[in-house]
Amino acid sequence: MKRSLLTLILCSSFACAKSPNQETVTLTSEILKIVDGTIIDGKDIVQLIRIRIDLRKRLLGAGLSENELKNCVYNGNHYTVKEMAVIEQKLREKGALQGDTYLAMGNSLSVAKRAFLEDIALPILDSLRRAKKYTILLIQESCEKHNRNNSVLLEWAKTDDEHEIEVFLNKVDSFKTLGLFCLDLIHLIGDIIHSCPAAYHQFEEMKQNYYAGEGASIIDQAKVD
Repeated sequence: MKRSLLTLILCSSFACAKSPNQETVTLTSEILKIVDGTIIDGKDIVQLIRIRIDLRKRLLGAGLSENELKNCVYNGNHYTVKEMAVIEQKLREKGALQGDTYLAMGNSLSVAKRAFLEDIALPILDSLRRAKKYTILLIQESCEKHNRNNSVLLEWAKTDDEHEIEVFLNKVDSFKTLGLFCLDLIHLIGDIIHSCPAAYHQFEEMKQNYYAGEGASIIDQAKVD
């Protein structure tokens, strides 16, 4: 990881990790006693925070420029996943989600899903596969505690490695479903970070060491919401 990227991640993580967050719940699975600080360590917390920031921006926007991370394109305009879900719902309620409109919306969704796979899902898969027997239990508990028992994330996690992408492409059949998938991942990552105090302590030590080595002024200049 390049140092400039680490700077941005650490800077972003200060607000993300320290601010009160009603979205997170405490996971109590016994498996955490095994993975916290070992299989999930401080470096993993950095990676999880980065992914969570990317997910929130993809879902809600908040890029640095007008179209940054609004990578859903529909009728020549850029939208976030949430904005597209609203457009989709309004078209469905009007009975207008058909014909050319249906095809245009479907094409936009297909592009958005492929971008999601490439930018976020595949890196997550690489991490999950290293400890899938552990992470499945955490996914199940997170979805249960967030009342998301019908989440595509649950089915995705239980799928064998060869069919994970296929399940995602088939089950995520609307912008609403894609948005919920993003939200479930945001919840899961926040829950894991919140429930791994040993790994988080390692992450705090990484921050302190970075401050000591580089000086706070460099980090303070990097603004990532």
